[in-house]
Amino acid sequence: MAQIHPKLLEDCLVLGGFPLCKLLLMKDANYPWVILVPDRDNLREIHHLTEDDRQQLTRESAFLSEVLEQTFQADKINIAALGNVFFP
Repeated sequence: MAQIHPKLLEDCLVLGGFPLCKLLLMKDANYPWVILVPDRDNLREIHHLTEDDRQQLTRESAFLSEVLEQTFQADKINIAALGNVFFP
């Protein structure tokens, strides 16, 4: 199980998870900012995931995007990749 950087844990609430990713909610009342963190060790970039895990990340991201769009009647969903700091 991958560790999440302490600063990220300080800034977020862990809501649960999907088969691949932990689901975090940023403590920001202005925006529904959620973060998917793949539960894999020594991972910094999406291309470091296996092909199966990349496909699973896409499925989880798409599902979450649909839920956010419906829940908040969003005009646009922004998705970005943020590098996690791992503990070797």
